[in-house]
Amino acid sequence: MTGMGGTTPKLNNPVVVAHFNQSLWRQMIVITLLGFAIALIVTYLTKRAATAQGPEPYEPPVRRILRIGFGCLWIIAGLLQLQPEMPIGLPTQVVAPTIASAPGWLQHVVTIGTDAWLRHPIIAATGTVWLQLGLGLWLVAAKDGWWSRVAGWMSAGWALAIWVLGNGLGGLFVPPVSWMFGAPGATIYYVLAGVAIGVPVAWLERRNVASVAARATGVFLLFFALLQAWPGRGFWHGQSHGQTGQLSAMASTMSEANQPGILVSVQHWFSTVTLSASWLVNAIVVLGLGFTGFVFLLKRRRLFGPAVVVYVVLALADWILVQDLAIFGGVGTDVNSMIPSAIVVVAVWRFLVTTDEGAPEPVAIPADAISPTWRARTIASSVFAVMTAIGGVLMVAVGVLPGASAEAAIAAGSTVSPLGGTAPGFTLTNQDGHQVSLSSLRGKTVVLSFIDPVCTGDCPIEAQEMRAASDKLGNARVAFIAVNVNPLYRSVPALVAFNEAEGLTNWPAWNYLTGTPAQLERVWNDYGVAVEVTKGGSMVSHAEPIYIIDPTGRMTATWTVSTGSGSSSVLGESTVALIVAQVKAAA
Repeated sequence: MTGMGGTTPKLNNPVVVAHFNQSLWRQMIVITLLGFAIALIVTYLTKRAATAQGPEPYEPPVRRILRIGFGCLWIIAGLLQLQPEMPIGLPTQVVAPTIASAPGWLQHVVTIGTDAWLRHPIIAATGTVWLQLGLGLWLVAAKDGWWSRVAGWMSAGWALAIWVLGNGLGGLFVPPVSWMFGAPGATIYYVLAGVAIGVPVAWLERRNVASVAARATGVFLLFFALLQAWPGRGFWHGQSHGQTGQLSAMASTMSEANQPGILVSVQHWFSTVTLSASWLVNAIVVLGLGFTGFVFLLKRRRLFGPAVVVYVVLALADWILVQDLAIFGGVGTDVNSMIPSAIVVVAVWRFLVTTDEGAPEPVAIPADAISPTWRARTIASSVFAVMTAIGGVLMVAVGVLPGASAEAAIAAGSTVSPLGGTAPGFTLTNQDGHQVSLSSLRGKTVVLSFIDPVCTGDCPIEAQEMRAASDKLGNARVAFIAVNVNPLYRSVPALVAFNEAEGLTNWPAWNYLTGTPAQLERVWNDYGVAVEVTKGGSMVSHAEPIYIIDPTGRMTATWTVSTGSGSSSVLGESTVALIVAQVKAAA
């Protein structure tokens, strides 16, 4: 079957990984050349300016913390996207499991993103690398001015897209909703930080804005403290009456993940603790969140320092014990929610302190004074903005390009094997009762498949994919041949019934062939197709290879139609792309 619904796709499929690496190298060369050209242009435009070392504009500490902190987090996320599993693994192993128990409407929204990704996984994966690396480096480099503000808004926009289409609104609609398990999603903190970096700097010097930020932080923390403390949600008990509590279940899951040795020991210890003392762990979390929340809500300035320390320690403990540092035990894409949330809390604290103290007196800067530091930041910001733009263009292309590439089909097991030698000949009867031989098709590229006429699952999908490939190839000289693999239903009327049911009757390039049991068995053996009649049924169990035979009668490639996990429509389109690519290669 060619619909993703059975075996798990191979995330490290060598063909997909090779395509991913090749695309990254090519794009890196383009980015390097463009960056070098832009660096020369910016240097030329500023070379006539004075080079005196002038003071740089003031940047509020809250902005500096958010800009550098989240810039570094974007860089880490971009580097994690370099993992070879990313093209297929991110939508199937990261996104899909997180929304498995989400409401139907949310699954539908997230599927829009995963389907787009799987249609063009190489473009999506490489685009994400450059977009996130570019954003991170851009934020770190651009300290002030419109360059910096644009980077903030770009960061917020991309983070919002991830939060909706990749994180499923941060797990807010997937029970059990818990701060400990990552709600409201790591990327919502990136959104907030991006907005704070993007607004005019003067806003971050206002006491009333700092007050609103502090109270909002307090409400946020108290809300999650209340959720954590609410009876009946499974966080207070470890194991009782044969049921495992939510905290114990999460700890047990993390302790079983593939991790470095030291983490395995820590996770096993914590898992054991939660079985008998979940109430204590949960109480610490509730009290820590509640204390920090009340301090920020009521703006108890004397308690801000202790409250921030409590929150940071609590976040780090959760990051290690519950969230597994977020980069081990699977296809890690970022550091999860604890580190970003801690950066935001620290930034809000500094926001309050500095607005109380007041900003330093501005220093006049001569109009013609451009410091070397400013020039270096401008050049770096320009280069990294181009890197971000290239990543953004690739991601837009993922959403607008029609059809699909072949990588999803390859990852699901349809790995193409090159062949040589003359294809074994045969002469069989088609759906019109005419004799058709392989030799009579010389001069055409042949797509040879094996289909059961009474199959109601995989074979109709395969036939429709070949029809779609034929439509894409247009008037190319291609013959699509299917050999019957059902010895119980091998009559011409059985073939006609299949064609009518699948709408293949008026397809001139299609020949569905059958013959005597001896004739069919010889073809099956020649092409390595194992056929087994199931007990008590009319359908048969059979291998599903596809062969490509060039116009001279030589076999050029083969692959086995496979199942996988994900969207059947996406894999169907990928299989169509695979057929088209191999036909063009053989022509």
